[in-house]
Amino acid sequence: MNGLNDQRLWFRMPHRATSKLRTAAQWKTLAAISVTSSWPGICFASQQYLADLSGLQQSEVSRALKWLHEQQVIRLLLPKGRPFPGRWQRSNRMQILWEGEQTPLVSDKETEIEWGSRTGRWPTHSYQGGLGG
Repeated sequence: MNGLNDQRLWFRMPHRATSKLRTAAQWKTLAAISVTSSWPGICFASQQYLADLSGLQQSEVSRALKWLHEQQVIRLLLPKGRPFPGRWQRSNRMQILWEGEQTPLVSDKETEIEWGSRTGRWPTHSYQGGLGG
């Protein structure tokens, strides 16, 4: 199936996740990820775009994504390599874990990252914070 010509009116959702989902926000967020994901389950959508699709606030989507990650329904990916010129990091993506944690990475050019670890976000420097320090 060619992603460029993908005009499906349906989406795939992992069956194993349906018994885990507890709130409407978790259902809506997973549905929005599923709608915007490629056939192997890769999603490039931003949290704001997922919020717009699902009718939620971005903060609700963020909490739902964290929960989905903790439940091993999704995995967070970061492409290996340097960011493109003028960018501070590479694009983040999500992968739906169809088979749980044993779902293979889609490519050897991806690395899995943990929730909250956004490489290159904060520059390393000696400032320690505080007043007048």
